[in-house]
Parts: sequence; C-alpha cells; structure tokens
Amino acid sequence: MNSRATFGGLTSEQWDRLAGPHFYSSSGWLRFCETDYGSPSDAVVVFDGDEPVCAVPTVTAGELPSWSRYHWNNGLAERELPRIDESGLLVGSREGYQTNLLSGDREPATDAVADLIDRLRHRVGPDRSCVAMYLTSEDAGALHKAGVTAPPVLLDVDAWIRIPDGGWDAWLASLSANRRRMVRQDVRKFDQAGHTVSHAKLADHYRDLGGLAAATLNRYGHQTDPKTELAALENHAKTLPEDATVALCHTAAGELAGFCLYYPWRGTLYVRWVGFDYELLQDASEYFNLMYYSTLRHGVESGAGWLHAGIENTVSKAFRGADLRPLWLVELSGQAALTNAAEKIRQHNTELYRRYADNPKTAPNLAPPSQWDLGGWAMDPP
Repeated sequence: MNSRATFGGLTSEQWDRLAGPHFYSSSGWLRFCETDYGSPSDAVVVFDGDEPVCAVPTVTAGELPSWSRYHWNNGLAERELPRIDESGLLVGSREGYQTNLLSGDREPATDAVADLIDRLRHRVGPDRSCVAMYLTSEDAGALHKAGVTAPPVLLDVDAWIRIPDGGWDAWLASLSANRRRMVRQDVRKFDQAGHTVSHAKLADHYRDLGGLAAATLNRYGHQTDPKTELAALENHAKTLPEDATVALCHTAAGELAGFCLYYPWRGTLYVRWVGFDYELLQDASEYFNLMYYSTLRHGVESGAGWLHAGIENTVSKAFRGADLRPLWLVELSGQAALTNAAEKIRQHNTELYRRYADNPKTAPNLAPPSQWDLGGWAMDPP
C-alpha cells in the first residue's frame, strides 16, 4: 500500500489502523473512490497529543455524480421528509453504504466524537448541511451522546451473514428447517447443472467481466455498456490488487456464466458486485450459489467470521440467515427543517421498522430493538 500522506495528513498505515475492521473506510477503498469519481477524498481527524484517535472521511456534496444514492435530499424526498440545504459536506465514503466513526478496534471516546463534530461544523460553516449517510446504529448513538440532537432518519437495512466456527454445516444448522431445505435445493440444482465456482484475484480476470457486469446492470435499469464497466473493474483491480477477489462461475462446458466481486478485509468478506451472462444460466439458482454459498464456503476456508451482503434484496438475505441492521442518516449541523420535522421522522422510522418487524420472513433476523430506537431518540421503543 502506498504510504504517502493521504487523509488528514495521515499515511495509509495510520489511517487503516483507525479504519480497523471497516473496509469501506479503508485507505484503499477511499483511493478507489478518488480514481473512480475523479475527485479527492478528504478527512477530519482528532488527535490526542500526537496520536490520531478518531476520524471520518469527507466528501464535498458538489462532487457527487447525479446518479449517486448519497444525495441526501433525494433520500429525504423518497421518504416524504423535508429537504435541507443541498450544499455542504458528506461524512463518510461516497460508495459502499457503510459509514463509521473511525477509532481502530475500540469505541470512540465521547469527548473525541464531540471534538470531531465541532471540527466538521467549523469546516462546513453556517447554514450548510453536514450529513452522515448509511451510518451504523452504534455510531449514530455515539454522535447523539456527543451532542447531536437532530432526529436520525432510518434509511435502509444492512445484511450481515455470520460464518460460524463449524463452517458450512454449522451455518446450515443455524437456519430454520424450511430455509435449510431451500438452501439444499439451491445447491442441488446448481450441482446438477454442472456449474463450478473458482476464486481468484480480480486483477487476473477483469478483462473477461465487462460484458457480464453490463448485462446485469442493464437488466435492472442502469443503462451502461461493457466498455464502461470494464473500465470500472480495471480500476478495482489496479487500485486494490491485493484485496479485490472474484468468484467465477463456469458452466459444464467451461463457459464463463457469472462473477461475484468481493473484498476480504480483517475477518469479513464484503460482497460488492455480481454479473451474469443470462444466456448461459439454467435456472439453477446461480445468483444465490455464486453470491452467497460459494463465497460463504470460501470464507470458512479463509477463516472469515462474517459475510457482508449489504442493502437491498432484504428478504432473500434474511432467508439465508442474515442479521438485519438499521442504517441511518444523521445531520450534524442542526438544520432546522429536520429538527422541526422530528415527529414526522419518528413516524417514518417506526413505519419502516414495523414493515420488517411485522413480516415473518424478516422479523426473526432483526437486530435488537435498541439498535432501532436508539434509546428513544429515533422512535418509541418497539
């Protein structure tokens, strides 16, 4: 890893010690975002003497592309909540849907978080927004404890699949009988189709994947082409050559039918991207086998403890045993529009929580109630 000074004057090694287990805040991922977006990342760092103790990456709001899900007013409008000033500072990475307060392997001290908030507010100036999106409950709570009072907005649900010590068999045993039967059926169909999966470095294979990546994006409404997606895959491969890994699905005839890009990082496999050649698929549960089962088996072999499956397709991930954790939008500078809409925001948070809590397909997988109500700050206790 390049050790040049990067964020807040820290070297990559210093930054990654603060990033700890949070891959989407690591120096490599932030450097990928810089090259992918064509604009630099910045950071705010709090020191105790000469020792960095708390930090966050930051992005100027105007540097986000139009399609980004990190435009906070788009997210607020989708939830029929008031808009705030659209200029200002985004706290966190601009991709990955994971924002954390960085303090290594320890919880951030409240006084350090308060200092961090003051520094962010000073940087953004008066009357502009300072917004953390896709923030974990632990870190949203830390911000509140350190003085943030604007109500948090529940944005989405994040899926984490635990890889138990007993590996594949122990993971299967952790599922209900119906879900276990579904997984076994998925695996049997895949095996009967003659498909195989291998794992390799993306750098050795990205040239073959542009068409598959574009096919899946186009299938779900994102207009693109193989050349564009090949450039993005090349950036992944060249920016993070030691981390970017692919699971490759081949048919019985040896044809490449799909890929899953993921990142092993400090005990977790972070699933990032899938692509398929749909003409080669045989209705053999290729998606689930490639994205979940083969990657989970690889995690067992590599000693990983978690598979991070991210947002969207929540029911499918719950069926495969994923823990479902809330992700939040927190405005740090005290924009009046959100403060004045506190009751409406609490109602939104409660309704979204109930959507999952009242659904028997997702209710058993929800994180504990304390992660949803945040001590009564986000909504009434469930």
